[in-house]
Order: sequence, then structure tokens, then C-alpha cells
Amino acid sequence: MGSDGASAEVVRRLEAVAAEYIDALVAWRPGAEPPAVHMVATTPENVSPDSNGTLRVGDLLCRRSLTPRGLLATARFWAVVDLLAGVLDRGSTSTLREIYYRLVYLFDSQEQSNDIVRDICAAIECPRHALGVGASIRGAMHGDFCAWFRDECIDGRDVGGEGLAIPGSIEIVNSLVLQVRPEVRLVLVIEKMGVFHRLVHERLCDVVPCVLLCGAGFPSLATRRMLRRLLSSCQEHVSAFALTDYNPHGVAIFQTYRAGARRSAATAPECACPSLQWLGLSSRHIDGLQRLAPGLGDIPSQPLTERDWEVSRTLLKDPAICADRRLVEEIDRMSGVGKVELQALFTFRQRGLSLVDIVASIVLAPV
Repeated sequence: MGSDGASAEVVRRLEAVAAEYIDALVAWRPGAEPPAVHMVATTPENVSPDSNGTLRVGDLLCRRSLTPRGLLATARFWAVVDLLAGVLDRGSTSTLREIYYRLVYLFDSQEQSNDIVRDICAAIECPRHALGVGASIRGAMHGDFCAWFRDECIDGRDVGGEGLAIPGSIEIVNSLVLQVRPEVRLVLVIEKMGVFHRLVHERLCDVVPCVLLCGAGFPSLATRRMLRRLLSSCQEHVSAFALTDYNPHGVAIFQTYRAGARRSAATAPECACPSLQWLGLSSRHIDGLQRLAPGLGDIPSQPLTERDWEVSRTLLKDPAICADRRLVEEIDRMSGVGKVELQALFTFRQRGLSLVDIVASIVLAPV
């Protein structure tokens, strides 16, 4: 089905949900159950990992009812439906940020409007990008690859120090033709954009033929989709590692790339990267770096916050995390070591060690 046909199908589903709701509203009588929108539940009990650890949504349904307490939520739902139907009708696209600002009078925060978009996806059982909704550009990549978009070939080594911006739209990501050079040995996913830029500037790719990708914290769906497409373009011997802060959020970011996020589980299968491995930072790396430059004192660290502890407890309830003994041990050790940010590696420049020297040593001895 072409893109026009796909858009028409999504509009048809939106109209069907609206028609069903209007019929229920017209037929409603006092004392009867209030009208509701039925949708696939994305609650924890209806989201579970498959054999590869990728999160998938089950068949459990839930209701969004028109009740006195739910009047504002109902108004928000149908306002966003109306906006998105217009976007599809015009053959246009929108970002989550744009949706929030166009309906800012209805919402207290963008998180609320993002939740409504997820509810709409659950109600019509389609991924977010089918609604013409993408995230703002937030990721970048650099290294030994070429990308063709329309008739333009982009060399991943000639995109400047900022890297090639990853589009916010999954449809655009899917339209790219990617070719990873045969000499590539690894794909390295980096949590922090500052570290990504430094590794580009110091030319890590000259030391280890690789592709660098950064999602600037928790990755967007489009960034995760780009990583999956990138890995599918690599030869079998290429390894994929994630380099994050040494804290529970770093592990959660890795797990989002690997298995998806519960809130976007309906789209997870096409964006998950189950072959991705957690490289670190790990406690072993921190101990090794301390020995490498003892005169610098301790690597800067901070105690875990209550929010860190909450993330840690959530991670240890995840079957995929619990099945990985190394990750469980590292999460436990964080309580004593504290959290160490990737930027702490910049400390070693005082000893004449470049960030590339340090990262290359970590990459070349990952376990």
C-alpha cells in the first residue's frame, strides 16, 4: 500500500473510532455506563518481552470513559484526533512539540499531549509515524557509512563535527538507503552528545573503523529505528555496543535501544535492537582508569538520588535485565560506587590521554 493509501487507512480508522463514540454518546441514558473509547492497553501487565527480549503489546483492552472527572481528558483526546486528521488530510507531518504548542491551551505540559498521542495510536492500533507524527531532530551519526536520500549521497565521514542529523520521522529514516563500509568493526551508541562530538573531533574512526550514533539521552523512535536499520546493513562480524553514564539511567537508556520502551511498545518490534550490548561505563572501567592515572585522585562521582534508586528498582523488575547477570551486578554496585558521567573521562586529558585513547581501550577490551 502506498503512502497515500496508508494515510487514507489511518483516517478511516480515526473516523471509525469517532463514529463509534458518537453512536454511544447519542444512545447514552442516565444511569448507563458512560461512552468510552476502547484501546489496546499499554499498562505493564499487557506489555512483555518476546524470546529476543523485545517488548510487545498483548491483547488486553482498556476504556477511556466520558465521566465528570474525564471531561478534560476527553476534550484533549478529540482535539488531538481532529488536529492529526487535518495533518493526514493535507499530506503533511507534525512533531510532538508542534502538537503541544498548537493545543497548548488544553495541556499543562508536553508530556500530557504525548500521552494522548500514544492513546490515539492504541485506539486505532497503528504506530505514531503512521499518524504523520515524528519527534524533533535529536540524534546524530558519524563514521564509515554512506546514506542515500533521494538522489543525494552523504558520506558519513564528511558531515562535519556535528555529525549527520537523524531525521525525526521514521518514514524518512525508512526511505534512506544505507551502506556500511566493509572495514567497519563496530557500531558505538553514545548517550551524551558532548562525548559524541569530542569523539568525532578526535577521529575515533581513524583508530577503530566504526559508526558512531548518539540519541542525546533517551532516544527517539526515529533514532532507534535508524540504529536498527544501520545494524541490518552491517556484516555479521560487526559488534554493536552502548556507552552510557555509569548510573541506572544509563542502563535504562541501553535497554530502551535494545528492547524498546513500554509506552511505545506497539512500535517496538521495528525499532528494537536485541543484538546491542552494554559496553559501560562499568565498575571495571572506573577501577582501571583510576589505576591508569593515580595522580588525578578519584574519578568524579555523585551518590545516587531517590530518582536513581527508583529507576534501579524498576530495572531489577525487568526480566531481560534480571537474565543478564553482569547488568544486575553493576546496578547493585552503583549503590556503593555512586554515579559517574561520561564527561568524567575528560579528566584524563590532564595526563595527555585523549578521549579517543580511553574509549578505544574500552572498546577493544569490552568484557
